[in-house]
Amino acid sequence: MASNDYSIQAISERTGVLPVTLRAWERRYGLIRPARTARGHRRYSDEDLDRIRRVLGWLERGLPISQVRAVLDGEGGPVLAGDPWRSAVEEALAALEARNLPRLEQWFQRQVADYALDKVLTHCCDPLREHLRARPDGTAARSLLDSFLRQKLGGRALALAPGRADPAWLVL
Repeated sequence: MASNDYSIQAISERTGVLPVTLRAWERRYGLIRPARTARGHRRYSDEDLDRIRRVLGWLERGLPISQVRAVLDGEGGPVLAGDPWRSAVEEALAALEARNLPRLEQWFQRQVADYALDKVLTHCCDPLREHLRARPDGTAARSLLDSFLRQKLGGRALALAPGRADPAWLVL
């Protein structure tokens, strides 16, 4: 394999972006366009690798995935009104305080559609948990958030399990 000819697995290992996410970036957002082999396998170039790293850079700054392509293609500047992570935390907090699970579900789905799951956890869920821990009246809301996250993350972990019948995956 040439140095500018990477498989999706090799790109995933180099960037930390899961193959399913790379496929979504290609299909849903048109962010990358890897070449295809005769059998239809994706082959990524050094330019694709660089573009993926630039995508990650914009996501790290808080730009929603839906806006990244326009920025990378020079069609417009980023729209970063305020701190998007703070806004997301405030929105989740409002849903938790109202004990509104459908609203919390919608919030979570929007976040993971726009950002990588680890970023949502690091920049939204962790600060939200800390905020609730510091509040004298935050115990119930934090318990609700923890329960909600266990459900969401447990389902995702089981979906990724290589052998779903493997009892070790029930540890989560």
